[in-house]
Parts: sequence; C-alpha cells; structure tokens
Amino acid sequence: MHKTPIILLLSLTAVLLFIIGVRYGQHVESTNKQNAYNFNLSAKITPTTKTKQVRYITYSHKQCKVEFVIPDTLEKTKESTVSASFKGALGENLSFSCDKAASGTAELNPYTGKTIYFNVTKDLQKLLDSTLIFLR
Repeated sequence: MHKTPIILLLSLTAVLLFIIGVRYGQHVESTNKQNAYNFNLSAKITPTTKTKQVRYITYSHKQCKVEFVIPDTLEKTKESTVSASFKGALGENLSFSCDKAASGTAELNPYTGKTIYFNVTKDLQKLLDSTLIFLR
C-alpha cells in the first residue's frame, strides 16, 4: 500500500541522523584539539630564585674529643678549649661544653670518660644524634 513513502522517510531520517552525528563528532574533535593546544600554552611556573643547596660540614673539637656534622648555614659564634656555640639565621642553636660546670643533655665519651653537655634546638637534634662520634 503506502509502505514506500514510509520506508523512504525512515531511510532519509536515518541518513540525516548519520550526517548530524558525523558533524557533531567533528565539532567535538576540533574542540578537544583546541583545548589540548590551550593547555600546552599555559605558562609553566619556574622559580625566579634558586633555593640554596644546604651543604653539611664535619665539625671536630680536639679537646672535648667529639665530632659531628652541622649544616653550613650555622655560624660559629664562640669556641674555646672546653666549648663551642653555633647559631643559624633561622634561630637554630647548637652548643656544647665538656666543662664540669656546664648544663644540658649529657653524653658520656666512652673512650675518655668525659661528659659532654649539649644544648640543641629540636630541628638539629636528630642530625646531632645520628652523626655524633666520640674521638679517642
């Protein structure tokens, strides 16, 4: 009967939907390419000043018979035959003394029997504990 016009309309509708789908896919693809290009153009953040690399030096005190590692940012403020003090720009402090009248955390040198007293800020305590060596 009248099946031919309905089949023709359905086939034309299917072709139209296919063409619309292809065009939509092309639009999505070009949008994705533009976004990828824009993301590549975004400014990469580079530091304007380089952070100073912290170096470590070994400090040795002959009379107290101790040796340990300190950051090179510490400045020696005092040194005598029985003690030494260091101070950092950020408030780090480290001092020690092998004088019997000193106070602080006591460490016994097993080789000489001398007691060394340390006063250390928290941020340097772990470094001191892991690098402290008693000399003979």
